[in-house]
Amino acid sequence: MNAENSNSHTELEERLRFETLIADLSSKFVSLPAGEVDREIRDAQRRICEFLDIDFSALWQWSDEAPGSFTLTHFYSVQEGPQPPERMNQDQYPWARQQLLAGRIIKVSSLEDLPAEAAHDRETLRQFGIRSNLALPLSVGGEPPVGFLGLGTTQAKRDWPDALVKRLQLVAQICANALARKRADQALRESEERLSLAANSAQAGIWVLDCRTQVFWANEKARQIFGYAPEEAINRERFKAAVHPDDWNLVQGSLDRAVRAGEPVNVEYRIRLGDGAERWISSRGRPYFTSAGEPDRLLGLSIDITDLKRSGAAFRVSEARLAAGTELAGLGNYEVDYGERTCFLDDRFREICGVPSDLQQGLEPVAFWMEHIHPDDRQSLLDERQKLHDGRVDRISAEYRYLHPIQGQKWIHHLARIAGCNATGTGVRTFGVLRDITPQKRAEVEARELRENLAHLTRVNTLGTLSSSLAHELNQPLGIILSNAQAAQELLAQSPPDIAEVQAILSDIVAADRRAGDVIERLRTLLKYGQVSLQPLALNQVIEEVLHLTQADLIGRGVTVVCELSPDLPPIAGDRVQLQQLMLNLILNAVEAMSTNAPGTRRLHLQTTLHQGRVRASVRDEGGGLPADAERLFQPFYTTKPQGLGLGLAICRSLVAAHHGRLWTEPHSERGAVFHFELPVAEAGEGKVISDQYSARSV
Repeated sequence: MNAENSNSHTELEERLRFETLIADLSSKFVSLPAGEVDREIRDAQRRICEFLDIDFSALWQWSDEAPGSFTLTHFYSVQEGPQPPERMNQDQYPWARQQLLAGRIIKVSSLEDLPAEAAHDRETLRQFGIRSNLALPLSVGGEPPVGFLGLGTTQAKRDWPDALVKRLQLVAQICANALARKRADQALRESEERLSLAANSAQAGIWVLDCRTQVFWANEKARQIFGYAPEEAINRERFKAAVHPDDWNLVQGSLDRAVRAGEPVNVEYRIRLGDGAERWISSRGRPYFTSAGEPDRLLGLSIDITDLKRSGAAFRVSEARLAAGTELAGLGNYEVDYGERTCFLDDRFREICGVPSDLQQGLEPVAFWMEHIHPDDRQSLLDERQKLHDGRVDRISAEYRYLHPIQGQKWIHHLARIAGCNATGTGVRTFGVLRDITPQKRAEVEARELRENLAHLTRVNTLGTLSSSLAHELNQPLGIILSNAQAAQELLAQSPPDIAEVQAILSDIVAADRRAGDVIERLRTLLKYGQVSLQPLALNQVIEEVLHLTQADLIGRGVTVVCELSPDLPPIAGDRVQLQQLMLNLILNAVEAMSTNAPGTRRLHLQTTLHQGRVRASVRDEGGGLPADAERLFQPFYTTKPQGLGLGLAICRSLVAAHHGRLWTEPHSERGAVFHFELPVAEAGEGKVISDQYSARSV
């Protein structure tokens, strides 16, 4: 291997080491409890400083208490000694603050590199003994930066190459996502406390039904209402025993519709207590589903309405309690009478939607609300609203984007139903509630970004296992190019030169160059990071591309590939990079399963077919088979390999789910295991990009 190839190999190994470090940091933050975020961020700062041989790392966040300043929340220094002040104001770093707020990265290899307008910043850095510095904005989901991650030296100057900065941006993104999840967790706890206060105020019991186990969790108030003991286990049969026999079908139907069709739970029924007394119960709730669309749980409230069923005074008291509960739960409510052209909005509704307090005449607040619905979501929401007024549905539940006049874009969850109709049956009076769900939506974006980052880093880590084979694939055509070029030089030195032979040699050089270019392009495709784009693809071609990439590695491991790829498959709608990663993971998983097989018995079977209108691919090994509980293989962090992270098959299943398909495994009748996945056929003209925004939708 010549010096240039040796340097390239060293650079690749160094890059893979750093990518592995980033992958390890990312995996630690995937399911990290909020209480451990600060500790892991400081540990990540330590590891980055030690790896890059830099002197310190400081993470600053904009201060809520003193606008314009930033607070040091996480710090690590190689040398012992005083750390920077806990807070610095904008006057100390005016130029840097402006750049960071605009989302720009600041690279300072030497203080002399700073522009003239950064004179004040230069002096501050000099006072702290900083000789070089890198500042990376901390931002999540396209939102304005919440702070920045600083890395620097005090002993010697250093450069910040673009390739290194791009990798360190991943570290900054990991920290930003972790801090955002911590803030979201704190907000969730506060929301849970408000919900508990609301439930207590309304004398409501909170319950959760696990759709898989059919076991209820109930708080103390719910147990009091239904007459359950404090530690008593409550399953569906125990709950059925408490419900009046004449009302069970009504209750069961409401629960089943919620799980099957996603309808809210809304039912009134009688229960029988242990002493024989009967009580009236009103239960409200809504279903929640997994990312794969499977029913997960029902969350609801139950209120004893026995007294409401018997006197008008008790009803008014409960109405006041419900209003208090709505306020504490952060819900804004409204009522609109289109016949009388009047509307009522409570203060919380006006706050969420930014409706001015002086806007109260007629239907003016309604018009204001409509004007500020995001243009891309307005029509679909108005269509649902029209169905409600026409009587085609009795209620609507929708999520949409709303352009608050001061706070900017936010997400709203909106529930509405008809309260009165005219003589023709058209709804003329509606009431409903809405809630600001922007934090939840941001958390969804953060989770998706984290999954995408982890998938990308896993892809890079997987390619690292193929590095020797890939180096061989590149060295072979490069060696051909070198030897042919030397031969051409010798032929040209002859008198007269053999031009025909030189032309033949040049043709060989072009062919070898194209072969090396194909290898590099396949690597580049798998290493790239960007938006997920679903386009019509030939699945057989994707499989063949991965086989070309892994050919040398399979030969080196003594694996024989048996292909039965159906030639007449229709195209599927997919993202080429994600499907390549899916096939790469499944192939390497099969190869690993046969690692202990005797030579000559390591056969990898690949098959594609059209099965019931969907394209099916199967990857079969001849290894030792599956564990007793094969489904656990798809759970994150479950692995049968000593050095495995347990993420490969979990990522495979999430990739297939993102393509609206399914992935499963089963033992093969002859030997080993087979992994199948099915994908829908692409529709005519199909092709779209999955982005961070969603249109308004009913839920």
